Amino acid sequence: MNIERIQKIYDTIALDILNTVKIKRDGKLFDLIEIEVYLLNKGLGIDDTFIHKNEKQMNSEGIYFHYSGVDICRGGGDGSEIYCGILIRGISNTNETIYGPGKVAYDRSKGKQKRLIEAVKHEDTGYILADDTSAQGKINNVIFKLPRVNLGQTTIVKKEEDQVLVI
Repeated sequence: MNIERIQKIYDTIALDILNTVKIKRDGKLFDLIEIEVYLLNKGLGIDDTFIHKNEKQMNSEGIYFHYSGVDICRGGGDGSEIYCGILIRGISNTNETIYGPGKVAYDRSKGKQKRLIEAVKHEDTGYILADDTSAQGKINNVIFKLPRVNLGQTTIVKKEEDQVLVI
């Protein structure tokens, strides 16, 4: 599978989550404003080296707390061997914006106490990707993305003249 096809799969997952899920954090509803998608689906040839491979990430719903934050789980279901975790990096509502996976997931004033986090389904918001041709000339409901690294089958890091290149 080529990198463009893999990126399209990641884009589809991200758009689905951003369009249909809100986060309830300690009883307050938030919009997702920044996420990262992690996926392992050997049937499609996707072996993301950064997914934790926790059995919760095989669930098609729910959340998974880990050392750096909390994931929305979108795996293939029990026994599927398809792991998918969407790391919540930023959330916002009319009163508050929270950036940072650890800040979203944990109450640091109480050590590292887990916050009450729930993924809540909602009506499709109609977001589109900025590279979608239908996004031209629009600023509302447009999602900007950065490419994920390590989406290929292998990643090579080499040092040339004091510069690190990721290929």
